[in-house]
Amino acid sequence: METSPIAFFTYKRPEHTRQSLESLTQNEGAEQSELFIFCDGPKRPEDQEGVRQVREVVRSKQWCGNVLIVERESNMGCANSIISGVTEVCEKYGRVIVLEDDLVLSPFFLDYMNKALELYKDNHKDVKIGRGAIVAACSVVTKDVPEFVIVAGNPARIVKQINKADYKLDKKILI
Repeated sequence: METSPIAFFTYKRPEHTRQSLESLTQNEGAEQSELFIFCDGPKRPEDQEGVRQVREVVRSKQWCGNVLIVERESNMGCANSIISGVTEVCEKYGRVIVLEDDLVLSPFFLDYMNKALELYKDNHKDVKIGRGAIVAACSVVTKDVPEFVIVAGNPARIVKQINKADYKLDKKILI
């Protein structure tokens, strides 16, 4: 199976970044994947230390088969950073898996995404997975998934709302 390039966006949260990248390495196919890590620059002087620590994390390990790190000198902001990075990768490869530094991935995530991108490569209708949403293993997402929900099934349906106050990267949420 062809692997899609991965664009990973991070800013100033080193522990979140480490957890996200560690979960990515646990995926079958990570060792064959090309990973582009986009590190935004500091917005204010007090952000410099967090940005420096994030850059240490991203340089600390070979997270995927091939890793390219882009360290921005100035702050682009989240939206502009993602637009720029996704555009860059898509222009070269035609598709991309987009990740941010606050995700902990299932070990089946890359397999699922690569199969889905291959299956739907000729379907030009996109779906979006909302912030904080969890997609259960083997689910088939056919329409947009809102923020802070758990979806499961074929087709995927909302099975639980997640209280935003309870949502933390290091907290387990059970159905």
